[in-house]
Amino acid sequence: MGKCSSFYAHTPVKGGDWHDLTSHLEQTAAKAHINGAKFGAGEITYLAGLWHDIGKFNPDFQEYLALCERAAREGAPAPERGVPHAVYGALLAAESVQMLAPVIYGHHAGLPQLARLQSIVAEENADLRKVYKRLIPVAREQVSGLLYAGEARGLIHDPPADALQMELMARMIFSALVDADFLDTEAHFDPEISRLRGTELTPGDLWPVLKGDQERLISEAGPTPVNAVRQEVYAACLRAAELPRGVFRLSVPTGGGKTRSGLAFALKHAIKHDLDRVIYVVPYTSIIEQTAGEFRAIFGALGEGAVLEHHSAVGRETGNAERMHEAWMRARLATQNWDAPLIVTTTVQLFESLFANRPRRCRKLHNISRSVILLDEVQTLPLRLLAPIVDVMKELVRRYEVSVVLCTATQPALEVESRYLQGFDRGSVRDIVPQERASEHFQKLRRVEYEIPAER
Repeated sequence: MGKCSSFYAHTPVKGGDWHDLTSHLEQTAAKAHINGAKFGAGEITYLAGLWHDIGKFNPDFQEYLALCERAAREGAPAPERGVPHAVYGALLAAESVQMLAPVIYGHHAGLPQLARLQSIVAEENADLRKVYKRLIPVAREQVSGLLYAGEARGLIHDPPADALQMELMARMIFSALVDADFLDTEAHFDPEISRLRGTELTPGDLWPVLKGDQERLISEAGPTPVNAVRQEVYAACLRAAELPRGVFRLSVPTGGGKTRSGLAFALKHAIKHDLDRVIYVVPYTSIIEQTAGEFRAIFGALGEGAVLEHHSAVGRETGNAERMHEAWMRARLATQNWDAPLIVTTTVQLFESLFANRPRRCRKLHNISRSVILLDEVQTLPLRLLAPIVDVMKELVRRYEVSVVLCTATQPALEVESRYLQGFDRGSVRDIVPQERASEHFQKLRRVEYEIPAER
């Protein structure tokens, strides 16, 4: 199969080395394994990383890379047409671990429709099979342990049992692969950008800062009914944070300190259960900017990596140009995969990602696992989408070590079972503030008296 003794994944950066293909596959597999191990799918995500670019062992692809490199060196236009490569990893997966076929096939273009993928990888596709049979022996020679002969279900702890579970698991594996592939490719092309990624901060670093700031506020607060309610809500959140993971309801009247107390619950709960991050979700950009600003004021001493604000209206701050550019770059990079201990985002951003099929939007999904998700103003969730939203929340809690907090002053009825909505199981949503105390809080903080005139 040609005379080429070296195989490459990507062209070199200017004055640098080519990106070795075997190294890229092994490094991507290792990163994917770390991503997938968080939700019991480390072994299958490792295979996804190892197989995703085996199509690049095709001599036609290696020739295409050489043409691209020559064009870049000579300042000439790049070749107009590329050489497909993802389909060959999908063919390998279809033979042994079918669940990975769409994941690998779509790692650049997006998860495909299964019927279309089945048509593409069908036995009748002679030209495709011919190339595949030629490159597999070379790939096996270059990559140790390439093939998998075991039972596919054994690659996932607690394998999916129905279509919904399978769908979300496929997206999570897709996310684990896409993020690993992006990161290894970025390290080759732009190591300086790669260096800016990540943060060592955890919820355990944030909690004592919030605790100290809250204790300061309490010590300075006067003995008013509003402050009494706020202190009681905060204390209830600290007690409830010790409870097992699951779905929680935080019902607090306007002015009752819901934002800070909810964050206190989330951070302490994350520490209790060794979770990686807190995701604070709000419906409106006007609220999100206010919330993110408050959180930055609390955690400012920890640096820019403590709070990630991710929504369509995020702007670029002004100040010292060099420092602000680096801070902005770090934040922009973190929005790609949500690698931060506290994320403030919109309902649209969260749920469009959970139901998306495109690589860039799905890339962050694996970092939603092992988190506390606070859904603020939860009554604003769109009615026509409630069923899939509740379904995915239940599955995140069941399999992906997520706790969900339903925050609002006007709780919707989500513990229902009707022809319109299979909500959370009755009794499964636990009140952070006991209902009788919450009722008293609403009475104490009631600001409006309603008078309904008699009908004439």
